[in-house]
Amino acid sequence: MKKIYVVVLLICSLLLKGCYNYNDINRMLFPTAMLIDINEEGDYVISLEIFHAYRSNQDNTEQGQRILYQREGKTFFDAISDFELIGAHPFDYTQNKAIIFTERAAQVGLEGMIDYLHRHQELLLRPYVMVYFGDPNELLDVPLKQNEYLGLYLFDLMDRPLSRLTIEHRKLYELLNDRRMGKNTSIITAIKVDENHLETKVKKDGAAVFHNDKLVDKLEVKDMVPIAFINDKVRKGYLDVPHPEFAEKKVTLEIVKSNTITDILYEEGRIYLRQTVNVQTVIAGMEERLILDEAAVKTIEQNGEKIIQQKCHRLFNEYKEKGIDLFDVQEIFKRKYPRMDIDNVIEVTQLEMQVNHHLKGSTDVLDFRR
Repeated sequence: MKKIYVVVLLICSLLLKGCYNYNDINRMLFPTAMLIDINEEGDYVISLEIFHAYRSNQDNTEQGQRILYQREGKTFFDAISDFELIGAHPFDYTQNKAIIFTERAAQVGLEGMIDYLHRHQELLLRPYVMVYFGDPNELLDVPLKQNEYLGLYLFDLMDRPLSRLTIEHRKLYELLNDRRMGKNTSIITAIKVDENHLETKVKKDGAAVFHNDKLVDKLEVKDMVPIAFINDKVRKGYLDVPHPEFAEKKVTLEIVKSNTITDILYEEGRIYLRQTVNVQTVIAGMEERLILDEAAVKTIEQNGEKIIQQKCHRLFNEYKEKGIDLFDVQEIFKRKYPRMDIDNVIEVTQLEMQVNHHLKGSTDVLDFRR
C-alpha cells in the first residue's frame, strides 16, 4: 500500500505545474494592452503597454513599472515579431486585457490582424476588442488615476455592468464568431479620450460597425437603445418619454425587465421580421409634477411603446437602405429556412414590431407632487 502511495505522489509531482515565483515573473514582460495602428505609408504600428516586475535594491521589495514599446512593420507579423528584438525578457501575453484598433486600422481592415491574433499560440481569446477614435499617442499618454495601466482600466470599464442601454462589449473570441455568421457584420465598442471634465478620461463613445472586416460606420450613443431592444440585449437602462401633461418635459423610466420574442416569415418574395417586445418599467424621475392616476399611467405606457417603436424602425430602415445587416437577420433567416438562398436578406426584410409596456408600482409610491 505504501508503494502505491509513493507512486501516486511521484505521478502527481510530475503532472502538477506550479505558478510563477517572483524570480520567474521578474524575467518576463507582461503586455496588458495592445494598440494596433496603420501609418500614412501603410505600415503596421503596434504599441504594447507592459507590466514589468522587479525587485528593488533599496528596500528589497517587489515592485512593478509600466513600460511602452512600439514597433513598425510592412505586415502585422513583421511588426509584432519585431518586439523580440528589443525585449530583454520574453513576452507573456496571458495577461493582455485589451486589443485596441485605431480608426485607420479599422478602415483598412482587420482580416490579416484577426487571423494572426487567432493563430498565435500565446495570445488568449478573452481580451476585449475595441476601436479608438483619436490620436494613438494621446491614448497611450492619458494620466489615469483610477488605474496606472490602460489595459486594466479598459478591462474594468468594459467588464462592469451598466445601468444604461448599451451593446454587449465584444471579446476576441466573440468577434471571431461574428465573422462566420450571417453577413459578417460586427458591432464593436468605440472609445475616445474625453477632455471635457476636471480630469482627462477614456470613455465609451458608441460603437463601430464592421462589414466584411472593415469599418463602414459609427453608431452614436443614442443608437444603443434600438440595438439593445431588437437584439434582445436589454438588461437594465433608462428611457425618456414625453410627459403626459407637459409636452416639452420628460419622464424618465427605469427598465427593470425586458425580453424580445423574434420570429421571421417568408411570404411571396418578402421577409417579415416580427418581434414582440415585453418591457416593464418604473418611474425614475420627472421634470414636472404629475398625479399618477389610471389615465396618466396609460399615457406613459403608450408613450414608451411609441418611443421604442420609432427608435427601432428608424435604425432598422437606415441600415436596411445601406444593405448592412446590423441585426443578424441573415442568420435568423438561415436557421428557419436553411434551404433557401437569398444573398442579402436585410434588403427585402420588413420589421414588424409590437411593444407591450407595463409601468409597475403603486400610485401611492409613484405620485410626484409639489
